[in-house]
Amino acid sequence: MLFKTFLPAALVASAAAVVAMPALAQDTGDPLAPPPAANDNAMTPEQQAEYATWPAEIRDYYQSLSAERQKLFWQMDNADKASLVAMSPEDQEAVWQGIESMRQEASPMP
Repeated sequence: MLFKTFLPAALVASAAAVVAMPALAQDTGDPLAPPPAANDNAMTPEQQAEYATWPAEIRDYYQSLSAERQKLFWQMDNADKASLVAMSPEDQEAVWQGIESMRQEASPMP
């Protein structure tokens, strides 16, 4: 039981690093360029190379995620990705809710 409690908590804690540096994930390209399409999930060449090394179950899980969760998934280390994929769907959702909650708390207020 400790493992089931600790693992989601550990993943959420490691996701704090993902949330702590949102500016690093922002595109600083041409400010006059149109925004990317909402469904634009194109991978960089580096991401494509990493994706190719993932086991099929991690690739399949990644493809099942929303665009926003895919962006966050890239910021996890490979051990956390594998741990998340190995969880039950209920535990996966709990981890994602924790990550998204921390991200909302870290976002500056308008």
